[in-house]
Amino acid sequence: MEMYETLMKKALNDFKTVDHMVYVTYPLVNDPKLMFGIVDKLFNTLIDVITAVLNYDYLYKRISHVPESLNEKLELFKKVIGKRYNFNGNIFLLLEELNKFKEFRKRSPMEFVRRDNLVICSSGFNTKSLNYKKVKEYVNKSKEFMNNANMLLIKNGI
Repeated sequence: MEMYETLMKKALNDFKTVDHMVYVTYPLVNDPKLMFGIVDKLFNTLIDVITAVLNYDYLYKRISHVPESLNEKLELFKKVIGKRYNFNGNIFLLLEELNKFKEFRKRSPMEFVRRDNLVICSSGFNTKSLNYKKVKEYVNKSKEFMNNANMLLIKNGI
């Protein structure tokens, strides 16, 4: 099995987990802190899909290498792959938003729950919040990208 097939199958499985967490687990448990796990898993899943498509193009010698760093992967995908396969540019905005959220959380000393919103407060008292509606929006925006990438790789081999 090729590397891109393995990555795509893992990403599809992880996306099913994310979808289940959003639409089944969260409404049942209703714990806002679960949203952190959902956002992290969704971001990692989308990066796996991007890596799978890059590996697919590398296999067929359309690109010279698959970059190791996240920023290089995103740049190559945005400039070359996204245009080649007509991926919607909104996925890059979503990835950027998820990455900024993860980085902000990593640097912030405090987080708390307020009215079903998960609030992260930085040391300078800047805040970012996350709620269930926003997480569902992230997942729904990702579905189109996941389906398009899956169709590209299925059509050509998986």
